[in-house]
Amino acid sequence: MKQELYNINIEKGMGMKRLLKAFLLLCMFSSTALTVRAEDTVSTALAQLNAAKQKVEDMKSSMAVYGDTITAWDFIEYHAEQHQDTAALEYINTNYKGVLDPASDETLDDLQNSIQYIADVNTLRKAGGLTEWSISDSYMLKESHPITNSASATAQPTVLEFAEPIPVNSLQALTANLSSASGTSIGILSDDINKQYKIMLGTDTVQYAAADYQKELAAFIQTNVTAYKDALTALDTAQKTYDAAVEAEAAKKAAEEQAAAEAAKKAQEEAEAAQKAAAAAQKATITSIPTTASTTNLVKPVPMHLLYNRSSGEHFYTASLSENDWLVSLGWIAEGIGWTAPSSSNTPVYRLYNPYSGDHHYTSSIAERDWLVPIGWRYEGIGWYSDDFQTVPIYRQFNPNEQVGTHNYTQSLKENDWLVTLGWRAEGIGWYGMGDSVQMQGVDISEHNGDIDLTQYVNSFVIIRAAWGTTMDAKFLHNVQECERLGIPYGIYVYSYALNNDDAAAEANYTLELLKQCHPTVGVWFDMEDADGYKENRIDINQTVISQMCQTYCSIIKNNGYHVGIYASYTWFANYITGCDKYDKWLAFWAMNDGTFTDMHSYGAQLHQFTSTPLDRDVMYVDISHFKN
Repeated sequence: MKQELYNINIEKGMGMKRLLKAFLLLCMFSSTALTVRAEDTVSTALAQLNAAKQKVEDMKSSMAVYGDTITAWDFIEYHAEQHQDTAALEYINTNYKGVLDPASDETLDDLQNSIQYIADVNTLRKAGGLTEWSISDSYMLKESHPITNSASATAQPTVLEFAEPIPVNSLQALTANLSSASGTSIGILSDDINKQYKIMLGTDTVQYAAADYQKELAAFIQTNVTAYKDALTALDTAQKTYDAAVEAEAAKKAAEEQAAAEAAKKAQEEAEAAQKAAAAAQKATITSIPTTASTTNLVKPVPMHLLYNRSSGEHFYTASLSENDWLVSLGWIAEGIGWTAPSSSNTPVYRLYNPYSGDHHYTSSIAERDWLVPIGWRYEGIGWYSDDFQTVPIYRQFNPNEQVGTHNYTQSLKENDWLVTLGWRAEGIGWYGMGDSVQMQGVDISEHNGDIDLTQYVNSFVIIRAAWGTTMDAKFLHNVQECERLGIPYGIYVYSYALNNDDAAAEANYTLELLKQCHPTVGVWFDMEDADGYKENRIDINQTVISQMCQTYCSIIKNNGYHVGIYASYTWFANYITGCDKYDKWLAFWAMNDGTFTDMHSYGAQLHQFTSTPLDRDVMYVDISHFKN
């Protein structure tokens, strides 16, 4: 939904807003086009990178049978296959097929060095008129070492020890004995203690001239290893191309976000300027601060209207009845009251709008608000307020499968849990409401709370303990003076230690003396309980005694022109207090006493103390005008 639809009451600056909107749309179009081109480049580069990776993997899997890279053993098997050396192939299939790590895992360089040694020896033998040594794949495979000390362990080959079959008549020249079974060692050439070349002599039907074997090995390296290296080089080039494309895309997106942030900042500055002007105009109407309690800045309940757009699927929330009615005229579905918000508090709930998706978002988090604005969301100001008393939690859920209407807010825990079963994500408590029946919120305090800072309750009410029995509370006058200085509406109460009607009358008369020093606007309350067991240890607590004391106290206070009521627990009202219905009720009902609010409006009480955590907190179920004397 367009932003101007929510600013219908603002007449000034509309031309600038339209120009700014056109600019934002242009930025959105241009940056979107740039982003699409950048994403196409990245997509192409990624496809090339994946193709290069696959080529390398294919070469490794096709050539590197005995491990992750092409080694000497890959060439030996390849050579045997090319020459159809059935003896060598049979030996490979029987003993080494599936072996991924032969002993030492010799490289092609090792094999080249070894074959070069044979070639060098043949040069000397040829000069001496001896038969040249030839090379056998089978003998290289058969000369092996076990991988464990177990005699039954599978043997693995090593090409650093070569089997060299030669004609029998050449043995005499070397004065060596021939073993036809596994070959005979005729000496060791060692230029490196870690690489010893042992020549094994024996007979074999398939033999290869060392020079030919050397040529085939060189061709194998050129065809496979060099091509593999070329593939690795191509892979590195593709990786660099992809990285450059990703970096270019990130730069374009950063430019897009910067443009959107600058435009949003201008819009926010304009909105803040309008808010400051309105605040200045409102301040000019204030001429003085009242010396007694005032109802000018009292928190009032604000019903939060819930609407639904069938076309987009968005749920919309507003504290404005006129906005609610206007949206209904445009086709939105009014779904009633979602919760009750306070008219003001120290915790605003901010409203933002996404011009790209048309979605709205609401948050009490300044950090979240300030994070969303630079990435394109428009800040639309304060939508409503959260209850600082945290009376009723408003749960927040997120739908990861939608682009519009992605968040839902509800005071119903059942609705929250039901949405989670449908795939929504529970995101905890977004903010707090007042409770549907609550008109105002407050606290009750005494000397036990010490020097409490009452500035945090300037939009609430306070009930001050005036005395316990006929002894004045040590903080009574201080708390009264603070409430009157700050303009906080307050009432007073007396914790009763009365044991009979005379005691109750004495407490009432003492209260009248204290009333000469204060001006309560939320009534005078008779606290009837037995928290410390004083009454139980001295009298028979029964309905007749308790009811008569309440009637005595309240009648005296009422007859002197004050609004009076009784404070008691649910149990005491039900079992001990009767005949007092003409006096107000201040109900103490804490439930689990964990700070959670339980609505007791239907009980008929005017005030409700719903928790003592972290201090005594109360709600008012009637308008404050009810307590006028």
